[in-house]
Amino acid sequence: MDNKYFGARLHKDGKCSFRLFAPHAQEVKIKVQNPEKTTRTMSHTHHGFHEITLDKICPGALYSYTIDSGPLFPDPASLWQPSDKKYVSAVVDHHFFDWSGDNFSGLPMSEMIIYEAHVGTFSLQSNFHGITNRLDYLMELGINTLQLMPVAHFAGKQGWGYETTYPYAIHAPYGNPEDFKELVRQCHIRGIAIILDVSFSGLIPDSNLTPVYFPFFSRKYNLPRGQALNFDEKYSYGIREFYIQCALSWLRDYRVDGLRIKDADQILDQTPIHFLEELSIRIKKFAAENNRTCVLVNGDKRNALRPVLPPEQGGYGMDALYNDDFYCALQSKITGTTEGHFKDYSDPDRLVSAMQYGFAYRGEISEHYLRLQ
Repeated sequence: MDNKYFGARLHKDGKCSFRLFAPHAQEVKIKVQNPEKTTRTMSHTHHGFHEITLDKICPGALYSYTIDSGPLFPDPASLWQPSDKKYVSAVVDHHFFDWSGDNFSGLPMSEMIIYEAHVGTFSLQSNFHGITNRLDYLMELGINTLQLMPVAHFAGKQGWGYETTYPYAIHAPYGNPEDFKELVRQCHIRGIAIILDVSFSGLIPDSNLTPVYFPFFSRKYNLPRGQALNFDEKYSYGIREFYIQCALSWLRDYRVDGLRIKDADQILDQTPIHFLEELSIRIKKFAAENNRTCVLVNGDKRNALRPVLPPEQGGYGMDALYNDDFYCALQSKITGTTEGHFKDYSDPDRLVSAMQYGFAYRGEISEHYLRLQ
């Protein structure tokens, strides 16, 4: 399978390529408002992809798809979802943003001093501008890396951000793609790296996307919050590539310096090369080709070392494990909460263990998960 972009990709000459993964579809049509409305049938290419390239497409042009004469729906790989439009996506131009002054190439994990922030709560503005305006304050704290909780489009206006609906798109209440690029540029000018939290283990279904969801969800795995994503069943090659290209889009188009994979233990994959290993390989290849340092952090509640072991030792070659145990033990200690999984951390020795060894549990039975941790 060709490793091409998903969704709409605008070229410098004004042409725009559209690509949709719909292996169950006999015919896919695209409707574009540019500003005139036009409907075209897309070419059915190999492995269930449908593609078309159109001339003279303007940034901001609206488009939607239809499968086998069904209802219109937006692009699952949409780069921008207008807040007042349910059934359309908008074309984004990634070519002409002014990146002047950004000569930053990233930082190795061992040198990062990380500050984690939630865009919606960090400032009174509750958006990207609010963080950009306070970067000098963050520098005074002595940090050199800003880790942002999810900025991809999620369900609702405000929230933690992990209920992702459009993993390629900027969450509109936080600002537009240009606003986020300016935040990244200003960080880089100050020598600050950017890491994004992303949720590649689950997708909150948007009813508008029902026609295209057929290959996305697993038929054999279920998670507490619903169906798992399809990483190892029929048509999984398209879903794996969908998320790999999503990761590369954040690194390439927005110049972020790393990703943290939230709930990576819920990426259920029995293929010979686990999705996380494939993702790690592809990101390292991208970084080498572009003379950059891009880090990949694993958020995994199983206390497993395999993700950060090198491939020659049977690992995935990721750069770090997120110390969820320390966060949970500290929160339990400060707030006294013992609800849900926090009951595993009510013993003060769990905090000591997390600080000393990195893991609160080192082979003991978890009272919450009822398994060895």
